[in-house]
Amino acid sequence: MSNWNFLKSHRSWEDWLSIGIGLVIILAPWVINEISNQAAVINAAVAGISIFVLAELDLVKFRRWAEVG
Repeated sequence: MSNWNFLKSHRSWEDWLSIGIGLVIILAPWVINEISNQAAVINAAVAGISIFVLAELDLVKFRRWAEVG
């Protein structure tokens, strides 16, 4: 039988990792020099900012909906 407390525990290292991944996604078009493609830049910015904000919200105040997002 699995331990259900595992699902209720909060691990802050995952939040910091998600913040880092969000920043990497935001900076990806400039790292690979793909800034001429405006759609790729906008897509990376929106995706990266979304991941960054959800991780920051989860780090500040743990909510299950932010973890699902």
